[in-house]
Amino acid sequence: MAEDQIQYRLERTYASQDSPQSEYQGWPNDEIDRLWNEYEKGGSFRIDRQTAERLPYPTEHLAIEGHEQDYVAGLAVFHQLHCLNMVRKALWPSRYNSSMLDPDGSVNYDRWSHIDHCIEVVRRCITCHSDVAALTYDWVEESQMVIHQEMLHTCRNFDLIRDWAYARSFTAPMRAHVEDGKVVSYVDKPYGPAWEKAKVKKPEGWNYTKEDF
Repeated sequence: MAEDQIQYRLERTYASQDSPQSEYQGWPNDEIDRLWNEYEKGGSFRIDRQTAERLPYPTEHLAIEGHEQDYVAGLAVFHQLHCLNMVRKALWPSRYNSSMLDPDGSVNYDRWSHIDHCIEVVRRCITCHSDVAALTYDWVEESQMVIHQEMLHTCRNFDLIRDWAYARSFTAPMRAHVEDGKVVSYVDKPYGPAWEKAKVKKPEGWNYTKEDF
């Protein structure tokens, strides 16, 4: 999707730890959180039937009254950014209530596996795109080599892709479904038997604690 929004441009980015910070970096505050959380708008949006029929996998109808004939989809880049944000939040458990430890000191498998999944999503994204921009080195006099601050990349214009996704953004209800052309809500209803099969299951013998971190 959004293939017609792909344009390439040269971007000068920063590679070393002492490079100037972007607006997404730094000790967390409300403004940094707002910027990161805005990416969630690209996680689900409305598409028409013709677009849905071109997708490699089927997707669901948008379960919002008045849009039952539309479909819901998202772009992978926003899932990847969501995952990176989850890893970021894991570094600040007090601010985001994101501790992976239960009160008894054991590692909560559901929370840990979410972060583990997110790290893998980011790893696969990096290797999939395999950035081949040249990384160069400088010599610090009488000391050692360091990575040069700047790198030159050929990048997709993220602004165009972001604006395309945000213009179609809908918050798709996760506990609603279109059945026979009508929206059926499953809020306040018990989860069905199939949910147990879909859930991530804790491996047998999982017994990690805070001492293992």
